[in-house]
Amino acid sequence: MKTIKRTSLWLSILFVIIMISIDLTAQTPVNRDRYIVLTITSDPDAESAFSLDPEDKRAYFYLTADTDNTPVEIVYGNIRNTIMVHSRERDAEGTQYVYLPKTSTMTIYGNVNGLNCYAAGHEPFVDLGPLDFNGGVQGPVSNLNISHNQGLKTLDCTNNMISLLDVSWNTGLEELNCSHNGLTTLDVSRNTALKVLDCSSNALGRIDVSRNTSLVSLSCSENGLSQIDVSRNTALKSLDCCINQLTLLDVSRNTDLTDLNCFANELRSIDVSRNTALTRLICSVNKLTTLDIRPHTALEELNCQQNKIIQLDLSQNTALKSLRCSDNRLTTLDLSTNQSLKLLQCYGNQLTAAALDRIYCALPDRTGKEPGELFPAWTDDLDDAPDPDKPKVLATNGRNATRKNWEILYKSNLVSRSAPGGEVTGFTGRYICGSGK
Repeated sequence: MKTIKRTSLWLSILFVIIMISIDLTAQTPVNRDRYIVLTITSDPDAESAFSLDPEDKRAYFYLTADTDNTPVEIVYGNIRNTIMVHSRERDAEGTQYVYLPKTSTMTIYGNVNGLNCYAAGHEPFVDLGPLDFNGGVQGPVSNLNISHNQGLKTLDCTNNMISLLDVSWNTGLEELNCSHNGLTTLDVSRNTALKVLDCSSNALGRIDVSRNTSLVSLSCSENGLSQIDVSRNTALKSLDCCINQLTLLDVSRNTDLTDLNCFANELRSIDVSRNTALTRLICSVNKLTTLDIRPHTALEELNCQQNKIIQLDLSQNTALKSLRCSDNRLTTLDLSTNQSLKLLQCYGNQLTAAALDRIYCALPDRTGKEPGELFPAWTDDLDDAPDPDKPKVLATNGRNATRKNWEILYKSNLVSRSAPGGEVTGFTGRYICGSGK
């Protein structure tokens, strides 16, 4: 009986504590000295790349705050609405996201430390190209003033219509994603706490990250950059500077790099000898004649397509899983030590039928695993011009690859340069592995 009374007493005390906590939370005032202003110039619920609530199809964006149950006041027009925001994004309705008004200026008061108003709906392009954002439809935010919220740590305003962004007051900013907007300038010299910066797909022309020594990830692709200096960004692990006009790229001091993408520039050479931590290297569509990756034993993915490379030594790259070396000037390709390989694109080189046969024999046995994919030719004569690789491929003994669970495929079809164009059939070769003939 005493136990029951004691339990009842403790439950009563717990209830009072909870009620007091709720009451104190409810009485916590909104910090109106700290605010963000968004200008919305198009209907976000119309044809928009913004996230839509699956039930009522209304566009919304995410907020996070310094602590859980932080009161935040949203004001637009004659509407004032106070919500409780948490310290991390949650799924519960009303706790982490805000519906966008049709067209208005929206002010967000409170201790918000994270704003995510990116316009979603983007899908990656083919073969590591740029992002195609929802058919070119941009989000509705045309202006974003964050200068009165100096506690902001994360901002994602991807794919909107912002032409000017002042982050000079936000010295505590750690993550900034302003890609796919209309920015022509971006000054991050005072944002020394930045760890992640994505300013890709704007029209910047230049970007100075010399004071952002804490950067771990930098994406500045598609900006028309003719140079980028990352010599002081020694903490970088990921660098994406693809689709620019770079003629030089010095990454000798970025020894922690694991991911480097310099696709589609004007590089005639690149020295990655000190970047031995690399697991992914994309240097396709440049003007490279040589590429030395011998020290890169951790490398898992290499794309060096569409260069002028004559020789490729892969003997030390034992972790390699994906190799795209098409459209170069290779005459041989030794894969004998690359026993983790599961994707190979080598069309558009100067490989003879005999060289292809040796490649087939060197491929790792994938029996009992997911089939490997091998693309030795571009097309099955579906394009206007016949593929010069096709006769050489048909003269090989494809069974030396297929019996090890490799699919031999044409790369292209008439729909997309990315989708496989069908299985290669009709092999006439009789090469026997190990026989030399």
